This record gives sequence, C-alpha cells and structure tokens, in this order.
Amino acid sequence: MDRLPGIGGIIAVVGGAMFVLVAVATVFVGQRTPRPAVGRIIPEVFSPYPAIAGGAGEPATTHRGFEVPGTLVISVAFLILFIFLYGFSWFELSRVPWKIG
Repeated sequence: MDRLPGIGGIIAVVGGAMFVLVAVATVFVGQRTPRPAVGRIIPEVFSPYPAIAGGAGEPATTHRGFEVPGTLVISVAFLILFIFLYGFSWFELSRVPWKIG
C-alpha cells in the first residue's frame, strides 16, 4: 500500500506530459480543419477576417465613467474573499495554545 501513491504520482506525471505533448504537437504540426457545417449559421462567420479600427458606420457612443466587466467583478470578489480567509486563518492560528518546551 505504500507504493500506491508513488505509482499514482508517476501516472499523473506521465499523463500531464502526454497532454502537453499532444497540445503542442497539435498546435505546431496539426492539420487545418475545414469550416464547420453548423446548420443555419453562415460559414463566413468562422472566417479569419482582420479587425479594422475606425470602420464605416455609426460613431461609437461615448461612455461616462468606468465600465466594469463581470469577469473583473467576480475576480475582485474572489480576491477579497481570499484576503479575508487568509487573515482569518492567521487570526485562528494565533489563538492556538502552543505547548512548546
């Protein structure tokens, strides 16, 4: 039973290395696939058109203030939670009666 964690670790390392190898090989050596046939969606949607800044059309609306995307809000919420839990853990650790000596 003592060897089981070691075998599991070896399997995990080999599996991780295989994943990285397949991902890198796919990016650099893999073949391009044709445009997908997805029913009523126009296939030109998947074409790699370059982004053009300042294109024709309606002028961009001006924004007042700072717009915060939802991802930023969630990230900041998790950061605040992490800081709170980190501080609370240190507080609880300081209350442990250490019996040294």
